[in-house]
Amino acid sequence: MMKNYWVQTDKPFATWVMDLESIENAPERLVALVLRVLQLGEEHGVYQCSSSTSEEIGNHLQARWSQDRTVEFFRWRAHDAFGAHLSWFDRAGELTDGPVGDLGKLSRVLEPTPDSIFRIWKEMGVPPLEVYGGRIEYQGTPLTPTARGRARAAVFLHSDIWFPFVAGSAHPWADGQHWFDNRELASRHTPRLNRFLAAAQELVILSGGMWELLDDDCNPRYLPWIGPDGIQLDGPVPELMPPGAEDVTWPDE
Repeated sequence: MMKNYWVQTDKPFATWVMDLESIENAPERLVALVLRVLQLGEEHGVYQCSSSTSEEIGNHLQARWSQDRTVEFFRWRAHDAFGAHLSWFDRAGELTDGPVGDLGKLSRVLEPTPDSIFRIWKEMGVPPLEVYGGRIEYQGTPLTPTARGRARAAVFLHSDIWFPFVAGSAHPWADGQHWFDNRELASRHTPRLNRFLAAAQELVILSGGMWELLDDDCNPRYLPWIGPDGIQLDGPVPELMPPGAEDVTWPDE
């Protein structure tokens, strides 16, 4: 029985941008903001560092600033890994909760038969929620950035597991018109995602920055459920796939 209709791709399903260029000349505030966003991710269980403790990351960011005059604005070390506490269905169709670092890897464990899901729908190498920014170097007296426009970071969702309805792109029945109901899963983890995004948005705006939903970098089919504050679980109900999809025989790739 296969009840997971979500996928993970290299292109994001949703993208939000935080722009702090207005306070580029206040590097200590930028470092503090990064640390606070990390705390929010931990608190809401959607952006948790699994490779280091929050204290270790904080010490690294502080050292990069105090010793190298460099702000790592959501630019992580190569070994840093992040995950989220999510819900999915196991191979028996039972609801399961736990930490997930890479939904692509999880998808490969759950697929009905080996290689029955095309690789493009189980891309690996990104966390369930990704935050990616730039490196800002300072020099001179007073300290100023060596290059402008780098105090920007993007928040990406590379999986539709967060959405109330999914296209089921990897499913044998996928037809581009009918949708699969994913509310049982999304209702368990997406409210925490939305609380995180709302808190991060408030933090950015109070810091003098801007928060923006980047429509052009979202999957257009999913835009009806994407807003500046997150994923709308009570959004429109699309035309749903008829019953029986979980019992379909999946062909080998």
